[in-house]
Amino acid sequence: MFDRGDFLRNIIVVDCISSGTNYIEDIVNRGYNPVVLELQPGGADEDEYKQKIKSNYDVIKYDFDLIYEKDSYDETLEIVRKLNPLLVLAGNERGVILSSKLSNDLGLLGTPIENLDAMTFKDKMHERLCEAGLRYIRGKVVTSIEEAIEFYESESLKEVIIKPVYSFCSVGVCFCSNKNEIIDAMKELFNQKNAYGDDINELLVQERIDGEEYIVNTTSCDGVPRLISMWKYEKVKTSKGAIVYDSACSVNKLNIGEAELVEYAYDVVNAIGIEYGPVHGEYMIDEKGPVLIEVNCRPCGLTMPAEYLDMIFSQHDTDSILDSYLSPENFEEQRKKPYRPSAYGCIKLFIVPEDIFAKSAPISNMSSNLKSHYSTVLQSIDGNELFVQTKDLNTSCGHVFFSS
Repeated sequence: MFDRGDFLRNIIVVDCISSGTNYIEDIVNRGYNPVVLELQPGGADEDEYKQKIKSNYDVIKYDFDLIYEKDSYDETLEIVRKLNPLLVLAGNERGVILSSKLSNDLGLLGTPIENLDAMTFKDKMHERLCEAGLRYIRGKVVTSIEEAIEFYESESLKEVIIKPVYSFCSVGVCFCSNKNEIIDAMKELFNQKNAYGDDINELLVQERIDGEEYIVNTTSCDGVPRLISMWKYEKVKTSKGAIVYDSACSVNKLNIGEAELVEYAYDVVNAIGIEYGPVHGEYMIDEKGPVLIEVNCRPCGLTMPAEYLDMIFSQHDTDSILDSYLSPENFEEQRKKPYRPSAYGCIKLFIVPEDIFAKSAPISNMSSNLKSHYSTVLQSIDGNELFVQTKDLNTSCGHVFFSS
C-alpha cells in the first residue's frame, strides 16, 4: 500500500467530491501522489452516501490512494501523519474543518486554525467583516421562533433570510416577507437537518439584501488573494419559500461595480484571515455596493470539469489553488495578469416543481444539438425513480454546461 508514496510526496484531499475531484489529475501532473481521505457518512444514509462517493470517484481518470476517517480525530491524525503529506486540502465543504485541523497539527501550509469559525459559520464571517469595518449583513443567531420575531421587529426589517448557521448548497435557506412566513419557516427548519446531517438547533436570521448576485472564486498565497473566476447567477423562490439556483453565467468583463466587488472580495478574504488556499464567495451588489452573502473555503462546486473551466477562464480552480501552495512564482505571475476570460460560459440548472416520477427528458436530446453545448448532467430517468421537489442545490436533478 502507498508504494508510490515511497518516492513521491503525498498530497491529501479530504472529501474528494464535486469539482474537488479535479485535484487528482492536477496533483499527478505536478509529480505528487494523490491520497483521498474519505469522510464518514455523518448523518447521511450510509448506502446513499456510498453510492454518491462512488459516482464521484468514477469520474476520476487517474489512480489515487484511499484512506478513511476514523471514529476519533486522533486516530485519523495518526494515519495521516504516517503518510508525511506535503499538503492536506479540502475537496469539498465537509472537508474544510478536518483538513484545516490536520494542516495545523502537522505544521503544514494553511490558514491559522483560529480563523476556522469565520471560515465555516455564517454568523462569524459577518462578525469579522464588522470588526474590519467592511459592509456586512445585519443578523442574529436564534434558538426559538420568539427570538426571531423579536429581532425582526426590533430591527424594523421588511424581509429576512433564514438559514442554518452551519450548512451549504442552500440547504435550509428560506426567504420570508412577513411574520407568518418566518414562523412557518422556522417550525419546518427546526425539524430538519443541515447539509452535514446534523440536527438544526439554531438559525441565522438576516436582513434580506435585494440585488444582483455573484460568485467570486479566489485563492491566496501567503495572505495575498488573486481572482480565479467570476460568475453572475440567478436564483428563484419556490412555492415553499426556498431559494434555489436557476443559472450562472461567466463574468467576462469587469464593469465599475464588478471591479469594486473584486476589491471588496479581496478585503473579505483578508478579514476572514485566509493565508493559503481557496475562497468560493457568494456576494451581492445593490445600490449601496457589494456585500458578502457567505464564503466557502473550498473549490467552486457543481462538479465543473477542469477542461470546461479552462475553455472559459484559461485556468481552473484546483490547479490555481495548488499554485498558491507549490508555485508562488506562478501564482504571482497569474495575479498580475489582467482578468480576460477567453470564452463565455453558462450553466442552466434544472428545477423540479414538485415530486414526480419522470418518464422522459427532452432537454437531454435538445441541448446536445446546440452549438454552445458542452455537456449535460442529468439524474437517471427510467420512470421508476422519484425526482423530489427542488429545495436546494442538492435536490437539483441536473444541469447543462454551455460555452461560446
